Amino acid sequence: MTSGTYSLSTSAPASPALMKALAFVAGCGAALLAVRMDSPAITAVGALLVASPLLLMFLAAPTTVFDAVLVSCTVAGALVAATPINVGFRLYPLDLLLSLAVVVAIAQAADWPTSAPNVRAWLVTIGLGVVGIAALVNGLRSHNHLPDALGTFRRMLVYPVASFWIFTTFLRQPDALVRMRGLLLWSAVFLCMLAAYRVAAGTGYAAEVYAGPGNVTRYLSFTEVLGVTYGGILALTMSALATDAKRRWLAAAAFALFTLAVIASNYRTAWVAYAGGMMLAGVILALRTPRAAFRLLALGVVLVIAVGIVMLATPLGPLIEEKFSTANLVETGSWRLASWLKAFSVFREHPFFGVGLGYQHQFFRPSADWQSVVLNQGNDIHNDFLWLLVNTGLIGLAILLATWLVVVRCGLRTARRAGDWDETVMAIASLSQLAVVGLTASFQPTISLGAAGVTLGLIAAILANPHAESVTDSPVPVSP
Repeated sequence: MTSGTYSLSTSAPASPALMKALAFVAGCGAALLAVRMDSPAITAVGALLVASPLLLMFLAAPTTVFDAVLVSCTVAGALVAATPINVGFRLYPLDLLLSLAVVVAIAQAADWPTSAPNVRAWLVTIGLGVVGIAALVNGLRSHNHLPDALGTFRRMLVYPVASFWIFTTFLRQPDALVRMRGLLLWSAVFLCMLAAYRVAAGTGYAAEVYAGPGNVTRYLSFTEVLGVTYGGILALTMSALATDAKRRWLAAAAFALFTLAVIASNYRTAWVAYAGGMMLAGVILALRTPRAAFRLLALGVVLVIAVGIVMLATPLGPLIEEKFSTANLVETGSWRLASWLKAFSVFREHPFFGVGLGYQHQFFRPSADWQSVVLNQGNDIHNDFLWLLVNTGLIGLAILLATWLVVVRCGLRTARRAGDWDETVMAIASLSQLAVVGLTASFQPTISLGAAGVTLGLIAAILANPHAESVTDSPVPVSP
């Protein structure tokens, strides 16, 4: 028996049995397409089966799939997670992308015979699945619509949990943290360019939605803003921990660019949450290296003030000032207050188990001129903790918060004690981004956004796998 190093690769030729199986599956898909029935669902299934041989290509290059999940949800979250495909039911591009990534992750994990399973993670996954299925059944018993119940189930549990395991597998690859950091930073750069284009063209994001009284133009979607805040906190942490001046100032310049885009996005909640994330990063650094924390504090304060002054001097200044106008504050404040009061009243009627998944939120709010009332309806409460309480009750919320508490403890331990620079930077930035998500979730639909669920899975994978060794670092016995 000898010892050898196992290489992460699936580029070996596919077995004849696999080729025959894929050919058979593709043939079945072609048969479904040939039926020419008027069912969009059958047509969609047939098209997917015909395209199944493409799976071989992705299995040969698994990193491409992992990169696609991370980048698409960071850069185009609203597109992949909120644009349904009409196949007779709600199917989103993100569903297909995550399904492909799960298959690839399973194939990769199967190549690690000595990789010890994370028993606690599996138990948590099973527990969350039981809670989710119970809440789903409860929602159907409460006569909530099945499509809404399934949609809530996906956003609340399937997307974060599936993403956690996908990225946990990705972290076994060589230099995975370095690759993740690069993808997050370049995604934030692309979003900054997108915001600059919208500003120059004079077209905001979903301009028709924000055209009413008390609203102002946004130049990024909220999912896009979260991608920029992750990049900004990451750049700030890199600057504070940099060991040479060139790297420090390059990261500081990136932080200034990302901060500019966050301010230009015109989301008050993003501004407050971004500041809160930076403060948490400073506290963690103070516990680890006080000198780096002081550097972060000084750099962050100076750059944020400078960027804010520059922004106010540009044509975007009046838009930013309008966010704090009386009309805007009254309009958005009264909307949220009416929504929260209605959600809390529903929670009080079903405190322990909630009304089940798929809750349709309906409430009356004052009109813009305060002369009448307007009926609002949908799934958004604009407070995701109330959203969790209404859908799953105190028991569901307690289980979810306990799960995140365990993840945060692991992350804090890594942030304080990690000796590797990349591991430290990613842990601190991910903890801070989690704080950003938590703060925004108090005022905006955040956790309830599909793409944000993938980000939460990414953060959980980074924080809960502090000592994940790459496959090339793990000797695996190989028979001669």
